[in-house]
Amino acid sequence: MPSDGNIRVLFTRVKEQSDLVHYKWSFVGDRNWSDTSCELSAFRVEKSSKLNATSSRGACFTWEIDIQSRRTTAAGPWTSKGEIRGSNGRTAKLSILDGKCEASQTTDEQVAVGTNIALGKIGQAPLTVGFSK
Repeated sequence: MPSDGNIRVLFTRVKEQSDLVHYKWSFVGDRNWSDTSCELSAFRVEKSSKLNATSSRGACFTWEIDIQSRRTTAAGPWTSKGEIRGSNGRTAKLSILDGKCEASQTTDEQVAVGTNIALGKIGQAPLTVGFSK
């Protein structure tokens, strides 16, 4: 478990080939969140509550981002698809037609809640996730 006010970020390199990259980031929070969204390549996880809150239902403290970039020909464009999902069943998806995912957040660490976490980029667009306080 992360310390108070933090989120633990864990990276998994699932596969790297000449025509496919597949990465996952797992997040374990010090609190629960109940909703998520995605705009372009920026994920948001919102509506937080304390882990032991009895007045909150349908929230979770574990989330995962799964991104796959593929190309069909050696010189062809990369297509990236991905999603964030919580253990509560909430998801948000992204789809970028011309961009390969490149991971920059590849070590396990703790990050402060409320921080915009830079995971890498897809093409020229930054790939980020933010967890609300």
